[in-house]
Amino acid sequence: MIKIAKKSLFLDVRKRALIYLATVLVLSLLSTFIPQTEYYITKKENVFNQFGTKLGWLWTCAAVAPFILTTSFSHHGSYLKAARESTRLVIATFFWNFCTHAFMRIDHHTGMCLGTTNATSYSCADEGGSWIPGFDISGHTFLLIYSSLIISEEAKVFYNWPAAPRATTKHIPSVTEYENFKKLSKWIQYWFVGLFLLQLFWDFQLMVTVLYYHTLLSKFMGAVIAVMCWYSTYYLWFPLAFPFKPIRRHIKSF
Repeated sequence: MIKIAKKSLFLDVRKRALIYLATVLVLSLLSTFIPQTEYYITKKENVFNQFGTKLGWLWTCAAVAPFILTTSFSHHGSYLKAARESTRLVIATFFWNFCTHAFMRIDHHTGMCLGTTNATSYSCADEGGSWIPGFDISGHTFLLIYSSLIISEEAKVFYNWPAAPRATTKHIPSVTEYENFKKLSKWIQYWFVGLFLLQLFWDFQLMVTVLYYHTLLSKFMGAVIAVMCWYSTYYLWFPLAFPFKPIRRHIKSF
């Protein structure tokens, strides 16, 4: 399992982003030729949607945050620096929250209430009207792709993970420190596999979303915005300023 997880999560994230964009485009086109048969997995009430995708950002944070804190503390030996590293997830949460609320506002302002005037999407039915949806950018597509890209970026900390704790000319790790490091590394490995399984689930949910929900433009816009949010932070912001990019190793050493 760990080998499969590494092969998937260590894929160049820029290639993964392009694959997501191409997948959304191709599957959206194919969906027009697929009979829209109602399966349990395609119902909005299914357990995977209700307790998985709808709580998607919560699950992503619950999986990524402990991984960042644990690997960062192991690397830096400082709770403060580990907290600094986790700030990337706080920034990602801001982007997610801002975009999802923006999508709802766009839908609200481009829709209209048929049968009455000056009614909102929430009050339309109460006032005897029928709400005609506006331009609905796919929040699910945005969430699933953005979550997967964040997971991929942060999981690369495990690449070339050291086999022994940090040693310097002033400090040689004791047997106890070595054993504790081995135990912690084992837990980090389990968490890494957990990130892989969560990303696998997000990819599956993305395929269901793209094949059975929303319009091509709605889904593609959601995908493009997800890629833009990821790229603007991990490739334009973090390489230059606080909280900086995740740890990268070229050799198996601290």
